[in-house]
Amino acid sequence: MRIAIIIPCLNEEAAIGSVVGECRKFLPAAEIYVLDNGSVDNTVSVAIEAGATVIHSPLRGKGNVIRHAFRVLDADYFLMLDGDGTYPLSEAQRLLDVAQRYNYEMVMGARLKLSDSSAFRPMHYLGNIFFTGLVKLLFNFQVQDLLTGYRVFSRRFAREINLLSNEFEIETELTIRAMAENLAFCEVPISYGKRVAGGKSKLRTFRDGWKILTTIVRFLMYFRPGFFFGSMAVIAFGASGLLNTENGEFLRILGTIFCGLGFYLHWQLNMQRLRSRSMAPSISSQNEVSKAGEQNENAA
Repeated sequence: MRIAIIIPCLNEEAAIGSVVGECRKFLPAAEIYVLDNGSVDNTVSVAIEAGATVIHSPLRGKGNVIRHAFRVLDADYFLMLDGDGTYPLSEAQRLLDVAQRYNYEMVMGARLKLSDSSAFRPMHYLGNIFFTGLVKLLFNFQVQDLLTGYRVFSRRFAREINLLSNEFEIETELTIRAMAENLAFCEVPISYGKRVAGGKSKLRTFRDGWKILTTIVRFLMYFRPGFFFGSMAVIAFGASGLLNTENGEFLRILGTIFCGLGFYLHWQLNMQRLRSRSMAPSISSQNEVSKAGEQNENAA
């Protein structure tokens, strides 16, 4: 089984050497790739000295780096983790074993149950709880840690998923897509540590929090258009009774448009799913193709 460890990095010279060393210790047969996103410190030289293969990924943003890795690397399973030393490599084999044993497309290391909140920056901890709870509510799925950066992906996932996010909202997209597209995935509780001394978080609390929120809303509109536009219609109809006649009439028209739009997009989404299922070959047709191939080989 080929395993590719992908480590997005930007100025992580303080921790990247020990992270690569831990990868070599706990997954000695894995291929270790540090995807450098334009570091101006010694991240690249430290990573190479520690035994990693460095790939320069110039388009800034973690989402762009992950998309780049999925395009240029090949493996049976991909293990994604940060280069700041916060994720325990001792847990990696367990995540890989779960993915392989149960044929999961994605396995996520969920931090919030086993980890001490002091390992997180306070606003990041509260933000994760808020966004995780919001996704639970809006998508009706019991996700435990929306924003974890410790994940295992199958080759199928890496090849077939069409990612759009550019920066730190990538974890939000990965989780919501897996839920909304009914992919086989699970979460495994893991521990989580503090950053190595000298390392600095690249997360910008309010800017990246806003991007995560807009990503949730965007995918809610795409994957649950009936719920999204139905909610907008309810708000418009409710507000129409509080305003004067002219403005109230406008909101009632707007609410009607939202209702129609939500119904139409929901129908379109269901038709798209039906077409996708009808295009997928059945087990019987796959067997027929394989039998035909065997007959052709025998005839040759």
